[in-house]
Amino acid sequence: GIRTATQEFINYDQAITGASAKFKGLDVTTEAGIKTLENLKQQARATGAETQFSASEAAQGLDFLAMAGFNAEQAIVSLPGVTNLATAANTDLARATDIASDSLGAFGLMTEDTAALQTNLTRVNDVFAKTITSTNTDLDILFESVKKGAASFTAAGQSIESFSALAGVMANNGLKGAESGTQLRNIMLRLAKPTKEANSVLQNLNIKTQDAQGNFLDVVDILGQF
Repeated sequence: GIRTATQEFINYDQAITGASAKFKGLDVTTEAGIKTLENLKQQARATGAETQFSASEAAQGLDFLAMAGFNAEQAIVSLPGVTNLATAANTDLARATDIASDSLGAFGLMTEDTAALQTNLTRVNDVFAKTITSTNTDLDILFESVKKGAASFTAAGQSIESFSALAGVMANNGLKGAESGTQLRNIMLRLAKPTKEANSVLQNLNIKTQDAQGNFLDVVDILGQF
């Protein structure tokens, strides 16, 4: 028992030390830096005490947030949200943190503003949790879809909500992961730059893909016209 507890503390200490070295602007040789480091430790310990995850797993989550470009303060307020996502996804905390933080960039939601970043990460966590608990997919499979299709959706002004809803419906029908992400990417590319023949078909069917200002309509609304 002592050996197990000691090893857990070593893992936790190593993870916190590694994370603190990666947070931008965190200088642990200053009084402010020492205080921030203590806040990081307290957040990791609180997560370990209040959730199914250990303090060392929480520290690993902080490490992934640091690698994603979060500063220490942003990571502290963001950890509870990704902990909830990991719980809903039944996956390890480090993996859920990695996916959620990477998805912020994929959907153009990364920002330097701490309040806006927290709002955006909460949005990602909530949308992904809803998708994986109500459709036939899991977090890793959904992320494979994101990696293939999110950039095209974001470029066309589409939302993470619409993307995830379509990915979930496709998963229910046997199209999952990279395959569904590629199909969704192709949909947006072909709607953005339809061939002459495709454009003729759209006009004949009176399908509108853009509003009067030239902005893309929501893809779900476009599909509704079909």
